Amino acid sequence: MKHTFFILMLLFSSLAASAQVNYDKYLQEAKRNLQEGNGEKALSCYEVYKTMTGNTNKEFESMLEHYKIVEESVSRVHLLVTDEKIGKQHHATIMKVVRFHKNTPGSRIVVCGFGDLSLPMEYAQMLCERQVKSVTDFLVKNGVARENVAMESRGGTSSGDDDYNILIFVTEE
Repeated sequence: MKHTFFILMLLFSSLAASAQVNYDKYLQEAKRNLQEGNGEKALSCYEVYKTMTGNTNKEFESMLEHYKIVEESVSRVHLLVTDEKIGKQHHATIMKVVRFHKNTPGSRIVVCGFGDLSLPMEYAQMLCERQVKSVTDFLVKNGVARENVAMESRGGTSSGDDDYNILIFVTEE
């Protein structure tokens, strides 16, 4: 009876150890998926790992936080602004540029506005300047130093695309 109990305990500890190895595979799979840019699959694997082991992994969570920052930031956006001021519908898009800029030391943001060629040239230039200033003010209000923003107003030229009239991009100095 004593031997049977010992054998069962040995078998149980062996199974528990092999189960841990299998769950660690979920963590490794989560890391691999995150590195390949598949955030949803990475999260699924990590949730299995956390649920089955009751553990968290600081290295993976740090990787995940960096992935979220990169995923939610962009270095170039196009906007179609129809009024002098940017609308709330543009705020989230512009904030992606702000995050990219903040994560890229030494970078500058260029805000370039284009005019509507169907308008009189002087009016198109004035409207373009106000739109560019509106975007720049939003960037500054959200933590971008004014000296890190270059403004270009090209009221007498077209962007070449009817889908946008404001181009915002991040450049490295």
